[in-house]
Amino acid sequence: FLDELSALVQAPFIMMPPSASPPFYPASREAFARVFDGFTGQLEEKGAVRMAWQEINLEVLTQHKILANNVGLAYNANDEIVYETISVYLLYRDDDGWKIAVFSPYDFANRLAFKES
Repeated sequence: FLDELSALVQAPFIMMPPSASPPFYPASREAFARVFDGFTGQLEEKGAVRMAWQEINLEVLTQHKILANNVGLAYNANDEIVYETISVYLLYRDDDGWKIAVFSPYDFANRLAFKES
């Protein structure tokens, strides 16, 4: 999972936690893995066995930049929702394809809605 996820990340990769903590970029692949291991560990503690995207919104900014917003739901073995998350991403296209440059989960109550073009 982390190898696949790492392939989608553009270095430097900026993470912006929903808390008052300042934005940061993991200094190494190991630091990046620790952050996501912590997240997946929290999901496992809640009984999550799978995660699915309920909603994905994209706003094309340029031919090389996209702003993405998604709602993710984690389900337990009984197919009950045990966790909801919402995040905004800035994606950048380079010679190898699209990469995530910025990842920022945020409060569900402040859900973004992109305008229809």
